Amino acid sequence: EPAGEGQVFIKITGRHLHAITGNHVIITLGEQGAFCVEKDGTEFMIPSVPATNIVDTIGAGDSHAGTVIACLTNDMTLRDAVSYANKVAAKVVCVQGMSLTKDQLPEM
Repeated sequence: EPAGEGQVFIKITGRHLHAITGNHVIITLGEQGAFCVEKDGTEFMIPSVPATNIVDTIGAGDSHAGTVIACLTNDMTLRDAVSYANKVAAKVVCVQGMSLTKDQLPEM
């Protein structure tokens, strides 16, 4: 989790985006995880998932966003969606290119 002024800035930014949109807000922080604000204003951090052998970082952010959207449209909670997206992004950076095969997807 970010410390000091960085943590304050991230929380202020997340709260501001939530106030403007009235929607979920996710701020990904790489190795520090993700700061989330739910529609009702509840705030929490989701820890990162360590990537064991980073090969290619292209597609990590897109895979994270796409996974969150897919999970939310299938009625997962924001907490569970971001937690799973962190697992997917950690797998994506361990392969060349930006997609995973069905066998490479992490367990839900």
